[in-house]
Amino acid sequence: MKLLDVVELTNEVLRSNGYETFDIDQEEVGSIGFENEINFGFVLFYKTPPALVENWKQDSEALFGRYRFQIQRGGSKAWNAYSVFLCGGKPSRSEALSFSDIEEDLSGSRKLARSAVGSDDSIKIALQPLIGLGHAPMLEPVDLEEDVRLISSELPNAALDAFFREARPDEVLRLLGRADEN
Repeated sequence: MKLLDVVELTNEVLRSNGYETFDIDQEEVGSIGFENEINFGFVLFYKTPPALVENWKQDSEALFGRYRFQIQRGGSKAWNAYSVFLCGGKPSRSEALSFSDIEEDLSGSRKLARSAVGSDDSIKIALQPLIGLGHAPMLEPVDLEEDVRLISSELPNAALDAFFREARPDEVLRLLGRADEN
């Protein structure tokens, strides 16, 4: 997939998840900025994992240096600054380890480094820390007492009854036949 297609897909994913995006004139690499009421940051696109590993630091420093005044005016939002580094291709083992090192570098901004982006799904997965899980699952109500009784079927019913009526712990232990464990 072409770099421009990946940039456009990333724009679409961010916009559909409540972010405003804007173009950034970053030499040598594709890039966009993004912002919502909580987060802001930059996405830098690289063709290959080696290019990402080699250039992420100076590219990020250049962008944050260029936008430092806007960042300072952002107030508390400056604590939620992100640098996102995306590339095509599959990283080698050492490059994958370098991606982890990049994400653990806490200087300047929070960081995400991801590879093999090229589809809508892969970009959503790469941006998941920013866009969340999507639709929250709807869970049925749980009957806690019933569930506990089900998994505790080998315990005496009298002990379980005492437990659920909030009897004193020593009474529950006596009913379990373990009064010596007070």
